[in-house]
Amino acid sequence: TLFPYTTLFRSSYNLTVYDEATEPSQHIQKRRVLKLTTPIMTGSDVIICQKILQSLGYDIGSSGVDSKYGKMTEKAVRAFQRDKSLVVDGMVGIATWTMLEKYNEM
Repeated sequence: TLFPYTTLFRSSYNLTVYDEATEPSQHIQKRRVLKLTTPIMTGSDVIICQKILQSLGYDIGSSGVDSKYGKMTEKAVRAFQRDKSLVVDGMVGIATWTMLEKYNEM
């Protein structure tokens, strides 16, 4: 349980506030933040992100699930973030991972 001042601080700076019911799972907390980088980020976590976005109907580009966090994957992430009222920054951090997994389970 968070102290009231902690909750107030986090909400006043538009930070994600979790309680026991919405606390991200351990595996989400351990995931790296996906974002556009040079060289391009690749890996199984990118594949997971791309598969979820694609299954939800987001366009991840003509190459499809390719394990590369490129411009089209970032564009799909931004659209997902906008649709789910998240901070739209194109990065897949804890809040975006949590929402991706939540909507993937539906």
